Amino acid sequence: MARSDNPPAERTALRLVPILTLVGIAGLLVTLLLGFEEPHTLLLVVSSFLVVSAPVAIFGHVLFTRHLDSNEKRELIGYFLSRHAAVAIDEYVSSTDRRAGLARLRQITRRQAE
Repeated sequence: MARSDNPPAERTALRLVPILTLVGIAGLLVTLLLGFEEPHTLLLVVSSFLVVSAPVAIFGHVLFTRHLDSNEKRELIGYFLSRHAAVAIDEYVSSTDRRAGLARLRQITRRQAE
């Protein structure tokens, strides 16, 4: 069984953040479709915060985690800002061992570059 670097509550929170972003996108769509003349301000504000919750939470987690050193954090943020962002975020959120996840991410991007 794989060793887990983070507690269950942390893993659960990281897995819920993308779902909150999808709820935010749905809220923005509802505001767009139903409030085209005068948008519902509270729904617009809450949906906007939910849309940016995933990127902010994941970047915050990367910055404050003690499981990666500064070079690994820098490399991971580089992946987040590259064309491999979707793969990098998926690997980071679903991984139980951050260093092994980063190694898998290196292999994936190396294979795609060939």
